Amino acid sequence: EHVDLLDKAVLELGAGTGLVFTPLSPQGAMATDLPDVCCRYTPQVVALVWGQDVKRDFLSTIYNYNYVLCADVVYHHNFVEDLLITMQYFCKPGTTLLWANKTHWLSLFHLQWVRFQSYLRFIENFKNVFNVTLLKEIPQEEIRIYQATDLKK
Repeated sequence: EHVDLLDKAVLELGAGTGLVFTPLSPQGAMATDLPDVCCRYTPQVVALVWGQDVKRDFLSTIYNYNYVLCADVVYHHNFVEDLLITMQYFCKPGTTLLWANKTHWLSLFHLQWVRFQSYLRFIENFKNVFNVTLLKEIPQEEIRIYQATDLKK
């Protein structure tokens, strides 16, 4: 499905290499990542540690986004709870969150595809917080794309 992002306020969480963000930057999209990962040159990205100082650094009266994009941000790490807090903060009424992620990772220890418990817990919590729709599943790539709108009351 085509999503028209022209003239929309767009935020990417965990931009990393900027693959998703770079084509959107001429339209004024903003990307975030950890301070040591942020690009030092145009386009500039903004430092954001999930769950920390979000309310202080991103005043809710100023930062309102039509779309929040997240690509491959949930994997085996200890920051998924902070990510969910950050997603909730930026998703106001009228915001659409699009999240694409691999569902399995190659375990180098066992040489097999595995799902990490952190991913499974995140999915459960994500679905409890947002109204979630699975937009697309690409089984051969182990990828799912979700759309989340409106925080559940």
